[in-house]
Amino acid sequence: MRMGYDLYDLTIQKYSRRALPAPFKLNLPAQTIWGAPYQGNALYVKDAVRYALEGCDLNLSPVKILKLCAIYELHLLPDCAAELITNFRDRISHLVDVECVLDLLTPRLNGKQLSYRDYLKAFCEDVTQFYPK
Repeated sequence: MRMGYDLYDLTIQKYSRRALPAPFKLNLPAQTIWGAPYQGNALYVKDAVRYALEGCDLNLSPVKILKLCAIYELHLLPDCAAELITNFRDRISHLVDVECVLDLLTPRLNGKQLSYRDYLKAFCEDVTQFYPK
C-alpha cells in the first residue's frame, strides 16, 4: 500500500506443460484448468471508505464516487460498491436514487430478488440462507 492503493482482485491464467496437457478452460487452445501460472492481472484501487474513516478524505466528486462504484461492480465487487454508496450517500444522493442503486447491486438470494434492505435483513435473521447449497 505504498502509494495508497489496496489489492482488490487477482486473476491467474494457468498453462499446462506438454508432458501432460490439461483440458482447456475455453473452446480454443489457451489457458488450461491446471498448470503453472503464466499470466495474471491485479486490480489495485484506493479504498475511499477506509481513507474517510481514517480522517483522510480523498475529496472525490460525486461523479468520481459513482465511477469507482462502477469499477467495483465491473470487477465483481458489489460489496465494495455498496460500502462506497452507503458511506458517501450524502454526496451522491442528488445525482442518483441511492436505494435504487443499492437494490441494483444486490444479488439474488435462493433464486429470489430482494431489495438491499430485505437482503441485509435476511442475513441478520438467518445467516444459514447464505450457506452453499
